[in-house]
Amino acid sequence: VVHGIKKGPDGYVWLAQFSRASKFLDVNSTWVTYTDLPASGLDSVYIDESNVKWFGSRNGLLRYNDISWDLFGTSNSQLPSNTILSMLEDRHNAGMWIGTSRGLAFFDGTDFEFHDVNVSGLLSNVIRDGIADQNGVVWLATDRGLCRYDGFELLVFDPNNSPLTSFRINALEIDNNNKLWIGTNDGLFCYYDDLWEHYTEANSFLECNYVHLLKIDLENNMYVYYDSEWAWYEDLSDPYRGRIPQYIMGLVLIDLNNMSVIDELYHDYFGFKELFPVTVLGIDYYNNLWYNGRVNLSTGEWDYYYDYIYMYDGENVHYMEYLTNSIQTGDYGAANVLVYDIISEDEGIWIATSRRDHLDGDLMYSLFFYEDGEITNYYSILNSLLPHYN
Repeated sequence: VVHGIKKGPDGYVWLAQFSRASKFLDVNSTWVTYTDLPASGLDSVYIDESNVKWFGSRNGLLRYNDISWDLFGTSNSQLPSNTILSMLEDRHNAGMWIGTSRGLAFFDGTDFEFHDVNVSGLLSNVIRDGIADQNGVVWLATDRGLCRYDGFELLVFDPNNSPLTSFRINALEIDNNNKLWIGTNDGLFCYYDDLWEHYTEANSFLECNYVHLLKIDLENNMYVYYDSEWAWYEDLSDPYRGRIPQYIMGLVLIDLNNMSVIDELYHDYFGFKELFPVTVLGIDYYNNLWYNGRVNLSTGEWDYYYDYIYMYDGENVHYMEYLTNSIQTGDYGAANVLVYDIISEDEGIWIATSRRDHLDGDLMYSLFFYEDGEITNYYSILNSLLPHYN
């Protein structure tokens, strides 16, 4: 299982692999794997500008500076929780923001500065996402509103004091013009120079108001993924299915100059083929979009769900289809896969997954490298140092 993958300024690619961490320089280099770490449950990795590696774990925040491993948790630091939800480098203030399940911490390399709803007026102690704009201002997404920190003052925005109409903030993006885009449970918002714009199914391309993912591409267009909440209706004509899920979802590419739809990639009204949500969006060197999804191939009495990884090249959607036990020429396998991370690597792209074969339950290929129209390298417990299950 590869929970996270990042490339550092020295060119090394690092993997967070639950019970260990690995690095390699390129697809042909020897892997270096670190075991016996002071933490377990590594589920994310972040590499800052100084090439310090940070790992979110079940035991707290793990730091590696190429000399030693240091673990920061509730027992030995001011970190408010050992559950790390997000990490963001603050270059303007020379430190790291750590979002946890019980509040926010700023780490300057020596001490933690603690923020929560009681100490600093945070809207929520659960920090789900963070992003820094071109001026070094840090924006934080919570389930109770939006927070802004400029290094001196923490400001909060919610439906009680701003044009926001949703407390739940799902996604944040900054475009090339330094505009902040905000995905919420009540549509898409844009904030710039104290001005707000609000896009909903009533006045825009959205077919429902639950905006979950945003991604700016290399041409300053934006992908928007939305999907509805589950609802159910009775299908009395089908004795096998009975109650059918109603679901509206869409993945669209938007021209930010006029908010028009350039293309629609993934869309389904109350259908039975692509019911499960997209969870990861990634842009590669060629400005292709990579994302994951699930297809329902149900027939008759049984339900069959297959997971796919898709690539959109600006004109067509391509997919890596499930093949039972091996990677073959043509489409490439990723069945019952959870896609954890997608990063661009020069002229290729790395896809970190957990792939479980549906026949025997074994984890199969979990890390893929795609280049020049095909997967050139793939890694599993069979051909690399990837661990079995963890």
